[in-house]
Amino acid sequence: MRHALPLLLTAAAAFLAPAQQAPTPAPSGAPAEEVVVERTPAQVEARSLAQQAIAWFEKGEWKRADALAAKSSALDGAYELPWRVRGWCAAASGDDQQATLFLTEALNRAPANGELQLLLASCHRRLGEWGAAKDLLTDLLKKSGPTLPLYLELAECCIGEESWDDALAVLAQARALAPKERAIAEKVATVHEKREAWEEAAAELRPLLAAVPGDAPLRWRLIQALLNGRKLPEAAAELEEAARVWGDDPKPHQVLVDLYGKLLQDPANAARHQAWLKEWNLRRR
Repeated sequence: MRHALPLLLTAAAAFLAPAQQAPTPAPSGAPAEEVVVERTPAQVEARSLAQQAIAWFEKGEWKRADALAAKSSALDGAYELPWRVRGWCAAASGDDQQATLFLTEALNRAPANGELQLLLASCHRRLGEWGAAKDLLTDLLKKSGPTLPLYLELAECCIGEESWDDALAVLAQARALAPKERAIAEKVATVHEKREAWEEAAAELRPLLAAVPGDAPLRWRLIQALLNGRKLPEAAAELEEAARVWGDDPKPHQVLVDLYGKLLQDPANAARHQAWLKEWNLRRR
């Protein structure tokens, strides 16, 4: 399963309400009156098919869901939901190009739907269509105000365009909204890595690793930043900690043999890790 399935599923869950509209809020002191919408048989059938399509989408049956949604839209061309379901199905199956077509049709019918607009922007972003994505996101920012998902999508577009300063500015705004959000720190680190600002990247990664010491990809990422920044003693210290935390994993020992032997000129520590690797190989036989 590819791309923004959590977002897709959130979107699907948000539209499982009955087809009948919710009661209109009444003025103060007056009883609420339910708005009854008169629909043709074709419109009623279209809504039934759309609900069935959502059910199949939630089961991962995207082709079946798409077929039902297509029948729904054919019965009621003004109905937005089947276009949205078709967009979910296309995005979930990895066809972002097709998803943009369906989601644009949906957004044309429901221009006030911010979640739909954000999903369409994310499809454009994954296609590398940075201008289209940023236009949608900027418009949404004006309409609905700042949110963390919106800032993260904007940051991804700036990263895609290699606009490092713009990306960091957007992420600073995101951090003001959610100072402890891990995804922000990871993206800030990504920007620093891409601009080869290794010390800044390491500074973002260290607190993340302190919170989850057993996160192997995160520790390797920090080690790589330290090596690239020529912080060799610090890289060795992280590798020693990795060797301790990961127990029977030979990779940190292998790197340490080279690091101590070739760069740090520390033959005693190089020999220590070489001996560990020799014993490890004997245990495997």
